[in-house]
Amino acid sequence: MRRIFPILIFTLLWSIPQSSITQTADELSREFELLIYTDPNSALEISKAQLQKSIPNSIDEVNALINNGQALYYMDSYDEALGKLTKAAEIGDQIKHRLGVANAKYHTGEIAMLRGQHGRAIEQFIGSMDIFTELRDSVGIALCLNSIGSVYTSQG
Repeated sequence: MRRIFPILIFTLLWSIPQSSITQTADELSREFELLIYTDPNSALEISKAQLQKSIPNSIDEVNALINNGQALYYMDSYDEALGKLTKAAEIGDQIKHRLGVANAKYHTGEIAMLRGQHGRAIEQFIGSMDIFTELRDSVGIALCLNSIGSVYTSQG
């Protein structure tokens, strides 16, 4: 029994994924991006790990909250997702992380659009687009314009 116990402990410790222990917030974010559309449950777990590793009131925390909100959105947990996205936008405003605020507003607009809250969706997309314009982020601007068009198309 004494010989088996150390082997059992070693095996258990070795079975813990080493990558999740040593990954940086940036590496977790890249892994999140690979999984969000195909496996939102795993993406949610990664965003939780990203959130645990982030320093409070930092760009990493804002990005982790956005990822967390996005995963919850894809899992149809809209209220919880809105909470994370709202917190991300608030912290982003406090620390002047404009890109984070723009992304949080964009995803908030997506949820509003799904809920049929067209006016709120348009407000969020325009607010996001204004920041993307300020940052000269052409991809962000294009996403917002496309989403605004989708809202108007869905209204008939």
